[in-house]
Amino acid sequence: MMRLAFVAPEGRSGAPGRRLARALVPVAHGALSLPRARASEDEPLLEAALEAIDAFLEAPEASRYLVATRTLRTLSRLRQRSTDLEKLARRSLDGELERLRVRAVLPDEETLDRLRALPPDPRAGRRLQALGALLEAHRLLAVRVRAPETHRAKIVPPKEAKKDPKIATRKRTDRRAKK
Repeated sequence: MMRLAFVAPEGRSGAPGRRLARALVPVAHGALSLPRARASEDEPLLEAALEAIDAFLEAPEASRYLVATRTLRTLSRLRQRSTDLEKLARRSLDGELERLRVRAVLPDEETLDRLRALPPDPRAGRRLQALGALLEAHRLLAVRVRAPETHRAKIVPPKEAKKDPKIATRKRTDRRAKK
């Protein structure tokens, strides 16, 4: 493990700065040791956090310490949320793949293996659930089409509605005209 040494700038007392630096190290280690989030989200926050740490090291003041801890905690939350979403996406994807396998909706194991190889996405489980519903509906329709004529439901065309002659010939009266 690498040790960070804090050197106080010339002409300043190093005791308060050292205490703040010692408090900042675990926060920085916690934020920077988490797996990275998507580059588009992670890079700007990482850059801001490193700039805040550099600014604190140039002049170890309480205000710069607070800025550095805020940016590091924001980075940590982003990375933790990204990790949690990835775990949830993987669990959802695996659960739906298992349901598809158990219900034997998929035509073969090769298709199931291809679906397993897909990267986890937060909406992948819902997509697989919709795919399973579509395949199940297709299977049920195929069974009905193959069924003998006696077991098929008869499709009866709708009857035309009879028109009431009284309703068709009735005229609207204007209520304002009576007054």
